[in-house]
Amino acid sequence: MRFDQGGEWNPPGILQAKIVGIGHIVVESGKSLIAELNGGDLVEDTVNIFQVKKIGLTFLNGFTKCYTKVSSQAQDLGYPVNDDFRYHAFTHWIDIVQRILYRAKVYDHGGAILISNIDDLSVLRINYRIEYGRISILFEKWLLADWLSDSVFLKLINTKKNDQSIEDIDLYRNRNAIENDKADALRALNRAIDFIATLTRVDGLVLIDDKLQVKGFGCEIITKGDPNCKSYRTTSTDPKVKNSNRLEYEQYGTRHRSMLRYCSEDKNAVGFVISSDGPVRAMSKIGSRVFMWSNIQLSVSGLM
Repeated sequence: MRFDQGGEWNPPGILQAKIVGIGHIVVESGKSLIAELNGGDLVEDTVNIFQVKKIGLTFLNGFTKCYTKVSSQAQDLGYPVNDDFRYHAFTHWIDIVQRILYRAKVYDHGGAILISNIDDLSVLRINYRIEYGRISILFEKWLLADWLSDSVFLKLINTKKNDQSIEDIDLYRNRNAIENDKADALRALNRAIDFIATLTRVDGLVLIDDKLQVKGFGCEIITKGDPNCKSYRTTSTDPKVKNSNRLEYEQYGTRHRSMLRYCSEDKNAVGFVISSDGPVRAMSKIGSRVFMWSNIQLSVSGLM
């Protein structure tokens, strides 16, 4: 289990049990949901929703735009990237999303985040329009520095050190400068994550595109949704009707119902609802149905 950047520590003990309402108990370990009992509905085991093929591809599209730029820059500097680094980089990209969600959850205020490249704004009322793209900019800066730091270090290892040549000294200096750039980018990235999480405290959802650029906040969903689209609750990374349960809308609040309506129309969207008294839920349309995951993982080990 990792500690989140920004000075926030995991809760003490192995397990934490919270009574958040009448008949509503949540059991967590660190930042991961173990089980939730809510009105007789028991949710067990967390699922990494980024392993759901459709959702993973949604975030991969935005990541690829950033990664292609970094790859080109590294190539120009004489340090071409490899396939292993691409996987490493995508893991960090997903970690950013998880950290935004976790920090929003910590506020205990409730909120919602919609990932969509929506063109038809008639289905949303955006009360506060902004263009905040620092996540992708800082991620590219951090990622390039991360690759160059390791590449220069390997070059130093393979360079003879017998006479401490000028080339060696320049390499050391370059690596120190790169490490400073990397640290600066990471600190700024943490602040940008904090800022986006803070926006969830304003009533309405936060609208973000696939490059994790904020397009607005305090947004209201005004579409009526697709009345023929059925919704299901699932715990599977390969959701189908046979491994899911039909959703009862009455069990959920306004945020959940409105996000389900929106996702029924936008097949490329991924919605997250942060409950004020429970876990973070994700929902997306797969095929002709909307699926909701009530037990998503918000932490993984070994990241930034």
